[in-house]
Amino acid sequence: MSHCTAVAVGPPEAPRRTFVGQTWDWMESVAGMSSALEWRRDDGPSLLAYAFPGLWVGAGLNSAGLALCWTSAELGKPNQVPRVGLPAYVLLAHLLYQPTLDAAIEAAKRGRHAGWFTFVMADGEGRLLNLEGSPAELAVEWGKGRMVRSGFASEQMKRRK
Repeated sequence: MSHCTAVAVGPPEAPRRTFVGQTWDWMESVAGMSSALEWRRDDGPSLLAYAFPGLWVGAGLNSAGLALCWTSAELGKPNQVPRVGLPAYVLLAHLLYQPTLDAAIEAAKRGRHAGWFTFVMADGEGRLLNLEGSPAELAVEWGKGRMVRSGFASEQMKRRK
């Protein structure tokens, strides 16, 4: 796989446990600049995030038990044009402000997406979720056991290739 890979594992593959992680295969120029960000919030879940200067949440988990990792989606396909809208960098932070995966889906549906993204999320109950977006659409796909994403992998987005 040529870029970042996001993964999630939960029951039955990992009984009574849920794991979310990713490789971060991008921009060697930012090597050594990452940090862990703890954001205690009075209104909504607090966050523990992987951050870079200018990217306050790159991946993370919240105090409600949600975890999120992401990878970029495929660009360069015919008729793919970004638009004015919500950047994936802002959306992923907003999704981690949500108390449940269902609330995260609703938040993603409300946004007018500027570009392309593939988010892998999970909760403390072992539910696995893939949200894939483009300026034209949003795909919501639930998983069980394990999920691996590098670029678009949902059935909805693969049909667009």
